[in-house]
Amino acid sequence: MSVTLNGGVQTVRVTNLEVIIGHGGRHRLFALGAIGNSSVVFRIDPVSGRIELHWSVDDDIEALTEAGNDRLLITFSDRLEEYSINGHLLRVVAANLLATHCLHESSLRPDSTITRTLPK
Repeated sequence: MSVTLNGGVQTVRVTNLEVIIGHGGRHRLFALGAIGNSSVVFRIDPVSGRIELHWSVDDDIEALTEAGNDRLLITFSDRLEEYSINGHLLRVVAANLLATHCLHESSLRPDSTITRTLPK
């Protein structure tokens, strides 16, 4: 699927739109797609539909997950990367740790809230 997103002054043609997730803590949408041959994460204001920020990531992404108020998790086949919602790489969990530890766990509470546990 390809879409055109409003980047403020310019529009951006996004190809291979893979996933869009809502980040409830910060009331933003995050989308994973491609511009040309580069995989990109987009932060989108859901009211205006404008792209607020975008950053490039490696191409072998398996999942994009919201993880708390100020974080996103990007799962790769060989590692987990934790980003701030501003696109700053906070940490990388290497493949040798992924083989013996969970990437992250999510659980649904009886009050319908979700809790997530990150690796230490």
